[in-house]
Amino acid sequence: MDESWYQQLGARIARFRADSKMTQEVLAERADIAPSYLARIETGSRHPTLDVLGRLASALELSLGRLLADGDRKHAASDDRWGKTSRTISQLLPDLTDGDLVLIETLVVRLHDGPKAQKA
Repeated sequence: MDESWYQQLGARIARFRADSKMTQEVLAERADIAPSYLARIETGSRHPTLDVLGRLASALELSLGRLLADGDRKHAASDDRWGKTSRTISQLLPDLTDGDLVLIETLVVRLHDGPKAQKA
């Protein structure tokens, strides 16, 4: 992911937070993160983990798919840097259930941590 993706994600989080009439402090407390960390996420200067994104989505009463893909469906589908698989996933995320997203998150974390666990 490039920096502009994180900036767009941060702007989306800030917009959803404002739409919910929450301050950064309230959202941070509900997501169990520091308000200063949330502020940096909203500016795109910090790259949150999937776990943190899941907690933010939950605190905003959104699905993780909606938080990640909201408004970016056209962008992701037309961006040549995305492979076919990434485009397909980005198009399907908003339509998945929260249970499906939890399963995907678990799978991605296991795949990501797998090589690290084998090295230990």
